Amino acid sequence: MRPHSTLGMWTSAASQAPLVVLMDKGSASASEIVAGSLALLNRAVLIGQHSHGKGTVQQPFVLREPSLLANEVKLKLTIAEYHLAQDTAVPRGIGLRPDLATNRVELSQSGADLPRDVARGDALGLVSERPGWRPFGTPPDRGDVTMTLAEDVLHATTGPSRAELLQAGSRVLAAWRQTETRRLAQAMAARGIDWSGDDLCPEPCQAPDLGVTVELVGEPRSGQPVAVRALVHNKGSAPLHRLVVRLSASSSRLPWDGLTLPIGFIPPGETATGSATVALPVYPASREDLVAVTVDADQRPSVGAESALLRLIGQAPPPVSIRVRGVSADGLFGDADALLSPETRAVEVVVSNDGGIDLSGVQVRLAQPDDPRLEPLERQVLVDALPAGQSKTVLLHLAWTGDGPLGDSSRVPVEVAAERFSSLLRAVVPVDWDGGVSVLVPPRLNADVPVETMVGTLPVHLVATDDQGIASVSAWWQGRQLAWRSGQGPTLELDLSLDVQSGTHTLVGAVTDNDGVTTRRRWVIHGSADGDGIAIP
Repeated sequence: MRPHSTLGMWTSAASQAPLVVLMDKGSASASEIVAGSLALLNRAVLIGQHSHGKGTVQQPFVLREPSLLANEVKLKLTIAEYHLAQDTAVPRGIGLRPDLATNRVELSQSGADLPRDVARGDALGLVSERPGWRPFGTPPDRGDVTMTLAEDVLHATTGPSRAELLQAGSRVLAAWRQTETRRLAQAMAARGIDWSGDDLCPEPCQAPDLGVTVELVGEPRSGQPVAVRALVHNKGSAPLHRLVVRLSASSSRLPWDGLTLPIGFIPPGETATGSATVALPVYPASREDLVAVTVDADQRPSVGAESALLRLIGQAPPPVSIRVRGVSADGLFGDADALLSPETRAVEVVVSNDGGIDLSGVQVRLAQPDDPRLEPLERQVLVDALPAGQSKTVLLHLAWTGDGPLGDSSRVPVEVAAERFSSLLRAVVPVDWDGGVSVLVPPRLNADVPVETMVGTLPVHLVATDDQGIASVSAWWQGRQLAWRSGQGPTLELDLSLDVQSGTHTLVGAVTDNDGVTTRRRWVIHGSADGDGIAIP
């Protein structure tokens, strides 16, 4: 058969095939163009969530390449805007609206994520139950639930047109809504939550009369999990059903933002509780967050409760130090490395945890030495655990590719990082290939900086310390140098006055000791024009 005949038969068959497009908040750019075009051509239905709503095209320009001592700097320039057929734009930040709206109801060990559109009945809630939600037993693996829904729509349609697909989708969606509602009620019952609906509320249903308290259970230490509990008292004369407490903060970076605490059924005059466990991010300073509290109940209007003040105990990154020396191939490798060539070298790094906090997932990294002929064979070695007050030794191998002999010493960039704390130490270290040891105790830089504050002037006090002596301390605010001061002793203080506007700002501090070792710290501060969600350090 001739090629063009094959293509013609394939094109004819494809034009008769019903199409479903799955999308979510991550669907952007090309995927939005394809989805919107197929819908405008009356060839497909859209299932899922609103798409991303990008609508524009950017071209990136690299201004600075990444290195161990500096991050990559890019400029992203908008160069075009795309439209669909009939000059239809993709609304920026809103995206394409799905024909059959769905959202995921996530149930896990840490709690429940019950989206508002599902609670209101605006979207089909696809229940995803993870291990740990039920006290006993393991939930069955449902696979890709959204794909299964799409397949059911395709099987139910009577033809390939968009109108026929929409009719089939309506029928399938009604059946799935009943199934998923039962599935959610069963999953809630496994946690002792009565998730029955409200069938007796007269129209229009009155707003509930409630007393709500939100509190933390246990010590809310930075970097550790903590339980959040809500106590709800039904002051009204009617029972409440499918009740949830929702927390929100002005910044999505806060652990409380978007947290949902399911409670379920509350008879009149009684009190019920709901809880969830959140993993607190690492903040160097203690803080208190003013968190907005909203209560939703089945068939009832949402009501706001008194805001909760949730406290978090700060935890600064622990100080670490390193001892570095160069090792030749015949020096300390032993039998396991007997096959290494004489041109192979290694950097022996002894990492010491000098703080009071145990570290996990410690990474010791090498970047390109000052001599390009010395090539790292290993860029990183992982240490599973480094308890407080202890040390671990790692070897990172390098190959000498030069024609002549390697010099007596080299300068090698070394970084130590860890889970939850990111980078702990970053410096260019002199490595003595004759066995001499370089000890590096980096200077320390501390400041009590809030993550969020009101717009206006913010005073910040930087304190730099070193075991020997400090050469200088400097600070940058929004990419511009704000202050610099030279030092003479082991301590140097710097007072800053920051002009905080609405939005996100970056403060970078750097301290350099008399050995030329520099410690940098970076703080992100969000300026808020109102008092919601303000962090009080």
